[in-house]
Amino acid sequence: MQQERLSRFSSILAIFLFAMSAASFFQNNQFLYGLILLTISFFNIIIIVFPKDKKKIVFVTLNLLNATAAGITAYDYVTKGNAYIQYIWMLTTLIFFVFSIFLLVKKDGLKSRKGS
Repeated sequence: MQQERLSRFSSILAIFLFAMSAASFFQNNQFLYGLILLTISFFNIIIIVFPKDKKKIVFVTLNLLNATAAGITAYDYVTKGNAYIQYIWMLTTLIFFVFSIFLLVKKDGLKSRKGS
């Protein structure tokens, strides 16, 4: 139950972070990065709106996608030569990646919700 709440919080956080970053990419005419982040935000919305019958691997995959999106954003800030914000995005990448591994390794976490 706690892992489901944590996964839901992770998805909500990802929606806001990546949607705002996508808007920034679109403003800077980086449409590919913006589209990737917007697509991953959309996947997070789907998980929140349709939470039934999701298996653990769905949440692991989604968090790996979130880590990828955060990594893309960090990479963009590194190439632009920004001072410190890329470190925040690198930390976000690490957090999503570690959470994915946590979900994958945890035996009793995020089982199918049939019968709930």
